Amino acid sequence: MNKRKARATARAAALAEVLRWHLEYMRYKGDLEDPPVVRDGVAFYQVGRNASHYFFAGVDSDGRKFICTVGDSCDENGELTVVEHVYEVDTFSGHYLGHY
Repeated sequence: MNKRKARATARAAALAEVLRWHLEYMRYKGDLEDPPVVRDGVAFYQVGRNASHYFFAGVDSDGRKFICTVGDSCDENGELTVVEHVYEVDTFSGHYLGHY
């Protein structure tokens, strides 16, 4: 298998994993109409939440995996703000992505 085909296969497998998590989360939530959030060309799908954060996972066109967290935080003045973090990961395994 050439590198291009291998990369496309890996990307498809990673995206299928993200979409499965997203659909499981949406089914639990009772809302299957939740479009992805796009950041820097990566479509992020919500895969979980907790009391203060929402968790999203996405895969770019090269097959790189990303996690995005959005949640409440206090700034240096003690004011409540919304903070978004996007970071690349080698694997989704082992990362806390919230719960239902």
